Amino acid sequence: MLSYQLYEHTKGSPLVLFSHGLGEYGTLYEPLAKQLNAAGYSVILYDVRGHGVLEPKGTLKDYQDLIMDIDEILNQNRRDRKVFLMGHSMGAMISNLYAVTNREIDGVISIGYQYHPIKAVKWMGLLFPKKRLYLNWSDPRSRHEKTNAEIEDLNLLKSVSFKFLYETIHKANKVVRQGLKQYPCPILVMHGGADKIVPLHNAHALYDHLPQPKEMIVYPDSYHDVLLDIDQTLVVEDIINWLNQYK
Repeated sequence: MLSYQLYEHTKGSPLVLFSHGLGEYGTLYEPLAKQLNAAGYSVILYDVRGHGVLEPKGTLKDYQDLIMDIDEILNQNRRDRKVFLMGHSMGAMISNLYAVTNREIDGVISIGYQYHPIKAVKWMGLLFPKKRLYLNWSDPRSRHEKTNAEIEDLNLLKSVSFKFLYETIHKANKVVRQGLKQYPCPILVMHGGADKIVPLHNAHALYDHLPQPKEMIVYPDSYHDVLLDIDQTLVVEDIINWLNQYK
């Protein structure tokens, strides 16, 4: 089952497929989709497996299911046009994963990506796959300000299984790191300079392992959620300017 929304500009316009972060859901980023629409891009927002309206919540059998979902979405919507992948945090991992395992992508925008492995995730996933990590949406480290409505959004996940984290942060990330030297397309790496959830050294490590063409933009005062934080207007402008180079 897939859950996605297509924000079509014109049938021939370049397509941006956006992958959200852990615990989020696709239409949380509808304002971004509309801004990209206004700039001449069609956009797809979708719910990653185990997120949004998809059941069961917070679970994942195999990271390769993430690849198959994007395959299916693109098969339904590519129509001989340029395709760009963009993702935030976990979504950046998914975008990079698809890029290194499929060669028919025109560009990737990787935002807030966790490059370095997290050993605790590996062992918790192996030893206690059914146990769950509870997500704290009031965490002040994610962005400078959050409203009560944003914190209490019922579409956000309350928890994810350690099996989910093992398949994504450990297994899928390993595939990404192994494929970076043969990265198949231009990439823009974006990161909050004040990110305390995924520290900035992750962006530098990713960038250093990538071939050209590549670009990195750091927003010194932004936290992890750069698309929703204090520099969001500038971030979207930078995204559009980069996309315009390759459309």
